[in-house]
Parts: sequence; C-alpha cells; structure tokens
Amino acid sequence: MLRVQSESGVSIPIRFLVSAHGPFILGLRAARLLQGSITLHTNNDMPINSHLQHLIVQCFGNVGGMKVPSVKLEVDGEPVFLKRRVLPYGQQKGVLKALQNMEQDGVISKVESSAWATSIVVAMKSDGRTPRICRDYRLTLNHRLRRCAATTVEPEDFMKSLHGSQYFSKIDLADAHLQIPLDVEFRYLTTINTPWGMYQYNFLPFGLYV
Repeated sequence: MLRVQSESGVSIPIRFLVSAHGPFILGLRAARLLQGSITLHTNNDMPINSHLQHLIVQCFGNVGGMKVPSVKLEVDGEPVFLKRRVLPYGQQKGVLKALQNMEQDGVISKVESSAWATSIVVAMKSDGRTPRICRDYRLTLNHRLRRCAATTVEPEDFMKSLHGSQYFSKIDLADAHLQIPLDVEFRYLTTINTPWGMYQYNFLPFGLYV
C-alpha cells in the first residue's frame, strides 16, 4: 500500500496488486520518502517429495498399492455353501463384464470348488448402467468370524495432537477396502457363487465384518 498526499493535504492510500513478475513501480527510497509500505505476497509451490511421487504412481489406479499387512480370517463353525442367485437377463451382460474386469485387475481369482460360498446381490450404481456386485456375508461369514477388538483415539485427543502443525494432507483411495490384501490361506472363505462359476477374493471385500 502506498500513501500519496495531494496538494490539499489529503492522504490517499493506493494499493497495487501485481499478479506477474516485473520491476517495482517505485524504488525503495522513493517509497520511504512517501511514507509508503510495501508488502509482498508470494505463492511458493512446495515440490512434492520424490518418495511421495513414487507412492502416488504406485497406488493410482491399482488395487493393493498400499503396503499393509494381510488380513487373516478365523471362523467358528461348519462351512456354509449358498447356491447362486438367478440374475435378471438385463443385468447379466454387465455383471459378467464387471467380473471379468475384477479378475483381470487381480481383485478376484476363479476357483473350481469351495466348501464356502456366498451368493452375490447386484445393485445398480447412480448412473443406472454400471452394476455394483455385492456379497451377502450375513448368512455365511459375518456371525462366524472371530473379531479382533481395537481401541481408537478420541476425536478430542486427536485434534489436540494437531496443535502447532503447519502442513496437512489427506488421501482418498478408490475402493479403499481393495487396498488391503487377504492372507492366501483364508481367501477361500470369501468365495462368491455366480452364474459363471465361483471366485475368491484376493483383497478384503466390503460387507465383511473383521
């Protein structure tokens, strides 16, 4: 801001907002003589750490990109095998395509037989065309799984720990549950029964209580 005094003695504040690089309109000495103040506001883009860039490339568009320990499932009781549900003919083409994409991406693997099997339920996404393949684990796994209890931090304590912090970031993972691998020994428990055969999950499917 620069104060300019007119001949009548009126002091007029003038602000200069500059969006491009260039020489100063007034020199420092002239600004001091006019009792003006100069404030520079710059936007310095922080370079992304190379390690963080590698993680982004590794995780983007892929499942299992987050390197976390695999989940082990322990069950009580006898195996439960549910027959496949009949799908409407109008959904079959889209569901088959979705299963093929999941198999190609490594989310599921086809199996010939399994002592455990859960039927699938299809719900259409908001666009009305893309099928969402859901699994009904209520009758098979959810009430038989041994759950591991864990405590969580209270929101008040968490917010208190942020006091004095300057940099904050967040990460939004697409299909975050598919970033968590299932232990190979327990993947058979997640088998789904479809009109085109059975598939087991290689990553943690949503709808499973663990």
